Amino acid sequence: MYALGKNVFGPGAALFSSLMFLTYQQSIIHFRMSYAHNGAALGNLLLTLYLLQPANWNNNLRGGFGLALSAGSHPLFIHSAIAAWLSRIRNPKSWVPLFLPTGIYLFVSLGLIYLRFGSWLGEDLGHLFETFTARGEQDASGMGAALSNLAHFSLQDPYHLFMIIGLLLCFNRRCYPISLMGLFVTFMLVKNRANLIVFYYQAIVILPVLTLSWARWYELAQLLSDRAFKSP
Repeated sequence: MYALGKNVFGPGAALFSSLMFLTYQQSIIHFRMSYAHNGAALGNLLLTLYLLQPANWNNNLRGGFGLALSAGSHPLFIHSAIAAWLSRIRNPKSWVPLFLPTGIYLFVSLGLIYLRFGSWLGEDLGHLFETFTARGEQDASGMGAALSNLAHFSLQDPYHLFMIIGLLLCFNRRCYPISLMGLFVTFMLVKNRANLIVFYYQAIVILPVLTLSWARWYELAQLLSDRAFKSP
C-alpha cells in the first residue's frame, strides 16, 4: 500500500493510509486468520494500485496478476474485474494485459477440473449462480433495499463513514479507480448480504481498497493546513 501508493499520493498520505489500515480493528482480527478472502483482498489492492499507475503494458499486466490472485481466491472476483474494466473502458489497449493472467488461470484451473470431474463443473457453477441470485433476492430485493444495506454498512462506525466519503473525494482524474473499485464492489457485496457487518470477513476483500481513500483525507487536511498557515 505504501510502496505503490506513494507514487500516487506522496509518502505522507501513503503512509497515513497504510497505518489506518494496519491499526483498524477489523484488519487486526481478520488478517491474522487464514481466509480465502484475504487472498482476494491482496489481489484487489494490487489491482487497484496498478490501475492508479500510468496505463502502460507492464502496469496493466501487474494489475492483471492482482486480479488473477483475486480470481484464484474467491469466485466473486468478477466484481473487481468489472470495476477494473470500467476504469480502463476508454483505453482498449489495456484490456489484454489486464485480463490475460486471469484468463489463463481460469482456462487452466477450470479445464483441469472438467477433465477430472466432467459435468460436475457445470452443475457446481450453476448452483453457485443460483445461490448468488437467491441471496440477492433474499437480502436486497430491489434498489431501495440495496441502498439501505449500503447505508447501514457505511454508518457502522466513523471509520467506514469517512472511507465512503473519501471514495467520493477520489472521483478525479488521478484517483478514480479507487472510487470505482471501492463503491462498485462494496455495493455488490451489500446487495447480497444485509448482515455484512456481522459477517465482516466477507467485506475483507475490499477493505484495503477502501482504506486507500484515507490518503485523500490526508491530502485535504494538508491543503487546509497549508492555506491556514500560509503567510500573507
